[in-house]
Amino acid sequence: MPYLKSFFVVNKAGGLIFHRSFSSDPPLRPNDYLHLASTFHGMQLMVNEVSPTKGIDGVGAIELIETSDFVLRSFYTATKVQFFVTASPKAERLAEFLVSVRAAT
Repeated sequence: MPYLKSFFVVNKAGGLIFHRSFSSDPPLRPNDYLHLASTFHGMQLMVNEVSPTKGIDGVGAIELIETSDFVLRSFYTATKVQFFVTASPKAERLAEFLVSVRAAT
């Protein structure tokens, strides 16, 4: 996927398990990646509490955030592990990519 910028795996407590950057942008400091992962986890928890609709597993989660600069797509597993990617708005099939990553683990 040429437009993929970064990939994160976050555990159910909000800790960063894995991160990989694919971007040519200047890299962030390691602590910044930890902050991004835990912030996204906190947002997921808040969305789950206020979401009027829940998925099959009873969880309301952020699946997609789109801006003119990037797209964030996430996949929330039944074990509460979160996979999310950031990519260029031109990127396609990010949801399928996350499902395939989950299937491979």
